[in-house]
Amino acid sequence: MKPIRTFRFAMAAALLAGLTGLTGFATSASAAPAARRAAASQPPAAAALAGATALTLSNGTRVAVDAPWAATGHTAMTRSFAAAKPDHFCIYGAAQTQRPKAPPAQPKAPKFTLAIKGFNLAGAPAGLGSNVQVFSATSMRWNEQTIGPDPGFLHGLVTMHVPAGKYWLIGQFSTGNSYRLDIPAQLTVTGNTTATVSARAASSEVTTATPRPAVRADAVFVSSYTLRGGQTFWDCGTAGGTSLWVSPLARAHTTGTLFSATSAQLNSPPAQAVPYTYELDSAAPAGTIASQHLAVTAADLATVHEHFYSDTATTAPWFAFGGPARQFGETGFFAVSTALPMPGDRTVYFEAQPTAVWRPEIASGPLTETPAPQLLHTGQELNTNWNAYPLHPAPNLPPAGVNDLTLLSASRAGNMLILDITPFSDNTPGHTGSGVSRFNGITGSGSYAISANGVKIASGKVNPAAPFGDVFASATVSPKPSQIKFTLTTSRKASGSDLSGTSEDTWTWPSQAEPHAIVPAPWYCRDTFAHGVDRHCAVQDMMTLDYQLAGESLDGTTQAGPQSLGIAISHLPLSTSYRVTHAQLQVSFNNGTSWQPAALTRICHGQVCTNAYRATYHAPAGAKVSLRFTARDSHGATVTETILRAYQTA
Repeated sequence: MKPIRTFRFAMAAALLAGLTGLTGFATSASAAPAARRAAASQPPAAAALAGATALTLSNGTRVAVDAPWAATGHTAMTRSFAAAKPDHFCIYGAAQTQRPKAPPAQPKAPKFTLAIKGFNLAGAPAGLGSNVQVFSATSMRWNEQTIGPDPGFLHGLVTMHVPAGKYWLIGQFSTGNSYRLDIPAQLTVTGNTTATVSARAASSEVTTATPRPAVRADAVFVSSYTLRGGQTFWDCGTAGGTSLWVSPLARAHTTGTLFSATSAQLNSPPAQAVPYTYELDSAAPAGTIASQHLAVTAADLATVHEHFYSDTATTAPWFAFGGPARQFGETGFFAVSTALPMPGDRTVYFEAQPTAVWRPEIASGPLTETPAPQLLHTGQELNTNWNAYPLHPAPNLPPAGVNDLTLLSASRAGNMLILDITPFSDNTPGHTGSGVSRFNGITGSGSYAISANGVKIASGKVNPAAPFGDVFASATVSPKPSQIKFTLTTSRKASGSDLSGTSEDTWTWPSQAEPHAIVPAPWYCRDTFAHGVDRHCAVQDMMTLDYQLAGESLDGTTQAGPQSLGIAISHLPLSTSYRVTHAQLQVSFNNGTSWQPAALTRICHGQVCTNAYRATYHAPAGAKVSLRFTARDSHGATVTETILRAYQTA
């Protein structure tokens, strides 16, 4: 699934712990990564995120946020920052929900002195390693102009000049092997005001209790603060042996609403036959900060057996974004990466009480797979394959449980044809892969061409410098009905990775203008900064393929001899699932120099036949098996997919 481009990917590779302080600036949520400009050093190191809410720590661990405010279409402007030290990290800022407008002329509001006293864990005036952030609960404009690298205490004092209004304070204290957050009750400023934050007030430690022994890898506290015109957000966490403490807060009457949640990832002790992970997340009642103890029983969990395929031994960063469904729209989801060995198996226990939305992903490298969010229920036991061969282009599929905007993979808005598909994806519905992006450690290339009634109307090269794996293309077509042809050819090379490295796909379908067509949420057709999300379009009759190779090992091999390959033919969501009237598979054992037919059997259930087939053929030992599949439906749409070195035999 490629939702609307979110901040979490755009600059992950560029943000490194130890970076000196960088100033922030407002940026369109749809903007490409922008240049950063240096400013005075701030403790801890802070980086402005222009189009990004991702951070890479000095040990290679990555942290990221998935939230509505981190996507175009949901917000008009976001000003965000990241800060990190080896043992803790924060992402924070302000998100504007309305397009910026010139404010009416008005007298300049008077400002008052806000003196904030900070006290460390010993009760002494706070100094180095202690900071405070101030969010306005009444002026989004003040937040947009003021939020930045947060000021540090000097001899226990931070002084600011602020207009009258309501404010949230967040005191941050790094003490030994603990990191503490004090968020006192909302503050009212009507004149010169003194306020206090202290490390001792952060009295609730993030602790966990799980059915099986597990070692905490990280703990994260996320919060957001709504106000007219947008919201502010503050997300902080710790890794390794550093503990995280937060101040409890009871519900009180406030301007705007405070939302908060806590999450933790725990891993099994060493030497487990099948390693396991716990992904815990609990959202507090609105307006409160709850106890930070996360305790689960087996009855609170959904179990997913994850199977990671790779034709070479490696490690890859694995995230799990998720929690209660309502949390996505309140604080968003925060995740910290775990470097997992691949190929391999892992059991993941997701907290699913109440019903939760989770979206794990492999976040970078040639094994990148970005799935759509899925609903998980307590007691579920599921299996998920990652990068099972053969890899091939896959469409965007919708999320479950959250309103995460999703671009249609083939649509027509008036006379504009809009296409978006991701090469080198696996066969789990909703997964989208690495593409040819060099940000995924790939040397790749590709090209596309679009024709109408046999006449080429658009073509181009796939840009390997793009930070995203999807291939986006568009073309203007005649208002008259036409037969569209879209051809996409991509190749990639990555260290130690050889299988499914080249594919060529050709799709055809009849198309005509549908001026009154509108697609429902969460789908959209295109997005512009000037007009936002556009849903006035019609989905196109593009067919897609998925494969299931019987007896495939996690390294992408099968035993030589008889082969059994399942092939599922699908139409894009919202389109009509026409009956497939013709299908053919050819196989090659010499990288496509020559081809031979395979036997195909349609899969039927009684008198009802599906658009799925089972192919059988023989393959010699030590072969790289290439595939070429062709299908046609009753509406006149076709798909031909060629995958060189799709998988291998032992």
